[in-house]
Amino acid sequence: MSTGKVTKLNENARIIDRIEDFRAASGLEMPDFCRKIGVRYNTYFTSVQRKSKSGEDLLTALVNNTGVNPVWLLTGEGDMLRPAQPKTPPEPATPTDVSGHTHQDVDSWSADLARENVLLYRATSANLQGQVDALTRQNEKLQEDLRRERERNDRLNERLWALADKKGGAAPGDPLVNDSPPGKTTR
Repeated sequence: MSTGKVTKLNENARIIDRIEDFRAASGLEMPDFCRKIGVRYNTYFTSVQRKSKSGEDLLTALVNNTGVNPVWLLTGEGDMLRPAQPKTPPEPATPTDVSGHTHQDVDSWSADLARENVLLYRATSANLQGQVDALTRQNEKLQEDLRRERERNDRLNERLWALADKKGGAAPGDPLVNDSPPGKTTR
């Protein structure tokens, strides 16, 4: 093995040792520590066991999700924790939902959707009422047509009986003649 590779391996091992020192100082067990920094437990465990290259993702996750000092992490120089940042008053927070939209935005959209639903309901109701009215008128017309056809049928039956009487009567059951008396239909 060349001296460069040995030096690189030793450097990686020292970084892994510092990560483990930081984890121990945080008081977290390995699984909890992995959850906190957002790294898979198996990946972290393998890096620690083999003292292998820690990987940019692990280092980035550690720096972004904890207070570790990146200079100390990589070189061992300085304090383990980042220097305290000067306290500045936080910006007034606007509550947001999981998508990053403010609650006021969501409330406004909800109100808009509610208005649209009411308008859609009214339009649909008016349309349906119009259809019901049209069907009711059509039903009334059909009822009137049926009534007129029954009256016409009764008149024709009366004429038929009158003709049958003039010719000496028709035999009961004659298919051309209705057997019911005038004004009465068999249907």
